[in-house]
Amino acid sequence: MTQYTWANGVLSNYWMSYELPRPGLGSMTIMVIGSEAMLRVDFYGRVEVSRPDADPASPDRIWDVVFQQAPFDPLNAVDPLRLRAYAAQLEDLVAAIAARRDPFVSGREGLNTTQMLEGAERSARANQAVELPL
Repeated sequence: MTQYTWANGVLSNYWMSYELPRPGLGSMTIMVIGSEAMLRVDFYGRVEVSRPDADPASPDRIWDVVFQQAPFDPLNAVDPLRLRAYAAQLEDLVAAIAARRDPFVSGREGLNTTQMLEGAERSARANQAVELPL
């Protein structure tokens, strides 16, 4: 588990575990929990947002699907649907270069993510907070 304090004072916690009771979250699923709603992201399926006004007695109405990916076999490296996601990212990179704009997934985001992970490891080793950027 890590905790980050952002420049605006907001705190965020990141927790990772493979030890969840059944049914768990799935092999490639993350939950983003905010003060008003939750986001459930299945990297091989769909993205859902919670309905804060939902009636818990109607579990099928607790989540709204905001994106549904066509099913594919994530273990099949040449599945055309799986490859389409990577192709779309590369197409965006080429279009971004041509348009002189940042791609949707930029190197800057990758660097920030890497620094957050490295900072968490350093913090755990030193048992103290680490200032970012490194």
